[in-house]
Amino acid sequence: MPRDESFSALIVGGGPVGLTMAHALSRVGIDFTLLEANGSFDEDLGAAIGLFPNTLRVMSQLRLCEKLQSIGEPLHYKVHQTYDGKVYDRVSYDSLIKENHGAVPLLCSRRELISTLYNALPENIVSSKIHTSKTVTSVTQTDTRATATCSDGTVYSASIVIGAEGVHSVVRRSIQASMRVSDNFDGDSFLAEYRLYWFTYPRVTEMDHCYEVHGKDLSTLMASNQDISFMFVYDRLPTPTREHVRYTTQDIDEAAKRAADLPIGTTGLKQSQVWDKRMKVGMTNAPEGILRKWFHGWLVLVGDAAHVVTPTAGLGLNAGIQDVVALTNELCKIRDGRQDLESGLQRYVDARWELANQIKQASAFETRRAGWKNYIYQFLDRWVLSIPWVATLLYNKLTAPKVAECLVFEELPGVKERFKGRVKWVHPMPSPVASGTASGWGLQDGSAAHTR
Repeated sequence: MPRDESFSALIVGGGPVGLTMAHALSRVGIDFTLLEANGSFDEDLGAAIGLFPNTLRVMSQLRLCEKLQSIGEPLHYKVHQTYDGKVYDRVSYDSLIKENHGAVPLLCSRRELISTLYNALPENIVSSKIHTSKTVTSVTQTDTRATATCSDGTVYSASIVIGAEGVHSVVRRSIQASMRVSDNFDGDSFLAEYRLYWFTYPRVTEMDHCYEVHGKDLSTLMASNQDISFMFVYDRLPTPTREHVRYTTQDIDEAAKRAADLPIGTTGLKQSQVWDKRMKVGMTNAPEGILRKWFHGWLVLVGDAAHVVTPTAGLGLNAGIQDVVALTNELCKIRDGRQDLESGLQRYVDARWELANQIKQASAFETRRAGWKNYIYQFLDRWVLSIPWVATLLYNKLTAPKVAECLVFEELPGVKERFKGRVKWVHPMPSPVASGTASGWGLQDGSAAHTR
């Protein structure tokens, strides 16, 4: 089949996954439009995100790694504590992650991450391809194209619509609505067994440490950048639910009372002593799940729209970025006439489903381990996984090989491998002249990118 120069994509959602998708499509020369419901890319929700070596490796292909490293803080240690502040486990990310993969995780505020990804796009792309205040209300498709309609009445069409708008995805609902008569229908929403509230406050602990407080049905995770500490509190719900709950300020205050006496790292402070200094706060249920079907016709899902995990292990965004890589690789083949649409999208899902499911299971385990869901989790957390050689053995034998399987962009000219560790990457960087015919804007870090 000949190359289809008219092939285009419509990205719904301008979070980290959607913006990374925009960068990827720009680089490989696929025309796109991005629709974001918010009015800007500068919204501060108070959340933080960890970028692991496999994600930093991909970002180096997009010439974004140095920008992200300039806004992030390397995490070197993870410390586990009981409610009374006793430290019973201390994990070195240098020994586990850097030794295996060439870098420690990088902590970024979600606001700075989104802002950096947005500002790194060229001005001509931002002005013509990126549209804010566009809430997509419906998505339809014909035999040849897909169309999204926004709440303001505007309509956008493309060869394919990519749902990157997270857990409450309109694109997912459109896929499922068209599949209700089939055996592959997954239901309308994911199940939540935990709820999560988070807040930020002026930093009082080391920047390179991540602190977790473990205990029955209530656990916390805290990390800091130069100025701010990010606190996440996981609270097990009385009954699992699929409802989308909008929590009030009163709900958050009541939840905070439960965690008031929990320690803030090894500072001797209690959570109640920093709660009054909070700057940003939020609360939501923490759904978990993975769909069996990620596409239908001209519609396809990436990130939390297809598979969502609890944030305890920090794996959700990193999994979503791998979706971007796998989908971009297949879209290039579809655009170039090397495969048809359905085969390409199925190859995308086949490349991602198993590992995404393993990430869901690993994240679920970490949340229940931290929250001591039962005596088995408590025993494993306190007396087995806290043994240094056990944790190292499990990571080296089980986790590290899976991380090494993470994908890279096949159609982008290769960059020098910056992340080398004990475990060899399964997918090496492409050669300096890529195998495909990428025709993107090809800027180096910072070249001609716009600023806001």
